Amino acid sequence: MPKKRRAFAFTLLAYGVFLIAIGIAGFANDSEKAMTALFVGVVFGGIHLLWSYLWRRKQQIAKRGVWVTLLIVLVVSSWGAWISWQAYFDGDSGKRFSALLVTAMLLGTVRVLLRFVTLPR
Repeated sequence: MPKKRRAFAFTLLAYGVFLIAIGIAGFANDSEKAMTALFVGVVFGGIHLLWSYLWRRKQQIAKRGVWVTLLIVLVVSSWGAWISWQAYFDGDSGKRFSALLVTAMLLGTVRVLLRFVTLPR
């Protein structure tokens, strides 16, 4: 297994921790309305921690699972960023922090997805 492919397990680990931190930060900011942020962050962060473990063990399911979960998080974070920024620009100043968090999640997901697609075969 090439070095870049082995190092990707650490990328998945860091990304999983990042998603969990984003979810907890969103929930801590507004615990009444941020259950989705907590769910997406903790559940998908935990799944990516599992993918990291399986990737390091060279399990084939990790490759397919990473594709699926990255695309799901990409769709969810794109939608969430759009809705949050739209609400913020419509005058709801309380949405600024959540919009920044979801945008960070979107950018992190794009970064990991780009790293994934450029891995050597």
